[in-house]
Amino acid sequence: MKFLFLLFFIAARPPFAGAAPFVIGAMGGPPAAFNTEEIWRVVQQGNFNLITNTWQKYDAASCQIMLTLGNQLGLNVIVHDEQLIKLNPSQPEWKHQLTAIVANYKNQPGLVGLDISDEPSATDFSRLGKILRQVQAELPGKIPFINLLPIVASKEQLGGVSYEQYLEDYIAQVRPPVISFDIYPEKLELPAGYKFYENLEMIRRLGLKYDIPVWAYVKDRPPKDPTAAPPDETSLRWQIFTYLAYGYKGILYFTLWSPSEKIKAIIGPDGKPTDLYPDIQKINYDVGNLAKTLVNLTSDGVYQTGYEIPWGTQALKDDLDFSLEPGTPMTVGSFHDSNGNRYIMIVNRDRWTKQSQAPIELYFKNTDHVSEISASDGLEHALPATGINSQYLQVTLQLKPGEGKLLRYR
Repeated sequence: MKFLFLLFFIAARPPFAGAAPFVIGAMGGPPAAFNTEEIWRVVQQGNFNLITNTWQKYDAASCQIMLTLGNQLGLNVIVHDEQLIKLNPSQPEWKHQLTAIVANYKNQPGLVGLDISDEPSATDFSRLGKILRQVQAELPGKIPFINLLPIVASKEQLGGVSYEQYLEDYIAQVRPPVISFDIYPEKLELPAGYKFYENLEMIRRLGLKYDIPVWAYVKDRPPKDPTAAPPDETSLRWQIFTYLAYGYKGILYFTLWSPSEKIKAIIGPDGKPTDLYPDIQKINYDVGNLAKTLVNLTSDGVYQTGYEIPWGTQALKDDLDFSLEPGTPMTVGSFHDSNGNRYIMIVNRDRWTKQSQAPIELYFKNTDHVSEISASDGLEHALPATGINSQYLQVTLQLKPGEGKLLRYR
């Protein structure tokens, strides 16, 4: 098997305080026996910039080895320590226990955060808020990491309220530095499929409302439903580029490590890259190049085109300064930067039928120039106008199924 080692790093462990860099994370690290330089170097060469040992029971010594290797390889690390996960603030000694746990990692270079909880129920928020604030007091500028439930969670998990209220309660009680969640749209006819875009929009609005960066999981493992298609480059690229169109600042793969030979992820249970690895390596390389621009953009809106648009979304409006052919199934994210420049991220939503690419005509008002931010090098390249008059400038794009492109037009 041939692997392309396309190395790209947004920065060498930039600080996570303030405006966070764009995150490309490998979640669910290797078992402790594979916590080696060889394995983490494969991750580095896969163009990730964040690693963690979630779902693996490392002791403090193993976590310290991971931190040391991450530091050597220029990888940011979120530590998953089972003692911290089990911490109970109702116990009188809990703060002392937390201090003792944190002491194992406090001065380790490469540490950007500690894992606190995965998919908490609403009843967990009060406890998690106390732990999070104590971690922040012990480790200023580091991330107490929590990953939220998706919109398809049960009423009991949501505390008997709507999903939107669950999110608001989470912000009010926990006050996280990052919003992370997971939803896996493996089949359109299942709730996680048809509610996928609605979930993305709710999280997008929440991040903007409270000025908190948003991260999202993408599943690289085969689905539990045997009738659903396994992940491939097209489906992964579609989901990841859709997150980019919604203004998300982090992509987290579930998972790095394959739990068995039958359930393959990015690295197999033997420690060798799987067939999916080179596809993910290339996607990460492309995302990393686009991230140099995307990390500095603010989302203004997300729109859908096509004769049928997804549940919980908004059709492309007539009063915008860009438009495209109405029948083309696209997701379009609109952005601006601090200098007033205008951008769109356009994603081919047709990843299910995998039809061959077709020309897409876009029309821009009040501009005489449109450029593409290249996924190959991160630089701007002018697009030739295929039509121009006093009202608009026309450009033509080719988008493969699941593919996305970032354009600047002012």
